[in-house]
Amino acid sequence: MGLFDKKYCDICGEKIGLLGNRKLSDGNMCKDCARLLSPWFSERKQSTVEEIKGQLAYREANRDIVRTFHASRSYGEGTKLLIDDAQGLFLIARTNSLVDENPDVVALRDIISVSGGCDEHRMQHHDPNEQPGQPPRYEYSYDFKIVINVNHPYFDDMRFNLNRSSIKTGEVRPGDPIPMTGMNGAGPRPGAGIVHAAPSAGPRPGAPVTAAGPRPGAPGRPAMAGPRPGTPTPGGRPNTVAGPRPGVAAGPRPGAPAPGRPQPAPAPTAPMPPHVDFRGMEEYEVYSQMMAEVVNALTPGVGWQ
Repeated sequence: MGLFDKKYCDICGEKIGLLGNRKLSDGNMCKDCARLLSPWFSERKQSTVEEIKGQLAYREANRDIVRTFHASRSYGEGTKLLIDDAQGLFLIARTNSLVDENPDVVALRDIISVSGGCDEHRMQHHDPNEQPGQPPRYEYSYDFKIVINVNHPYFDDMRFNLNRSSIKTGEVRPGDPIPMTGMNGAGPRPGAGIVHAAPSAGPRPGAPVTAAGPRPGAPGRPAMAGPRPGTPTPGGRPNTVAGPRPGVAAGPRPGAPAPGRPQPAPAPTAPMPPHVDFRGMEEYEVYSQMMAEVVNALTPGVGWQ
């Protein structure tokens, strides 16, 4: 047979379209029949046509059981674990329309073991305002997964996440101390870390300024030596050198570095405190507790007898 010869489904007999063939060990199956298989089934290529027909018959019988399933407990968001305590059954559903989805219904007594775990994901955070030389910063997210090992003719385990999307906690991992900026020293206090220049030797800014020499009318002190500013000198030129201008301080400018004193180096810029997603922290605690409840609910001899 050529590569582009027409193929027909060995299950339903319909013509298989382009890119629609699903190979079996001894035949072909169309994609429409493949959708009817269990979502936990992973050995299609190793299965025969007769084995696939047997599974599809089981799946139709399973749909009838789904119609009589009544959940008494529910866990998870998006993908949900539903337990029917009255009949001793459970299923894992991804939609709200159970009959249309036809999830596999499994007896609690067929559970071999169950375990839960939390996967941590770390992604480097790039801050455009980050100062050079700062250590890398990371943001963390988490997924809570459940693995149920079962005794079933078509699959051995069922794996799913309790949370719909990854839970983000910011730059802090659950269990680490949470910094409170400006309260417990995790970040700089407003105004801290600023080194001021040494005070000048002149007067304080805004203080009254007095000219050199005695105050007018002060008794017992000689008058200021030399001519007053602006009076002619013996050479005929006006005097513009003697004494400062009225109202101008004789010392250095306020805040200017004192001459001859070494100035302290500027303090390094303190790194920004880590970002904390408090809502994500709360969700992490909720799903941690939910995961423990699921493990207890499905463990043989603990959640059921």
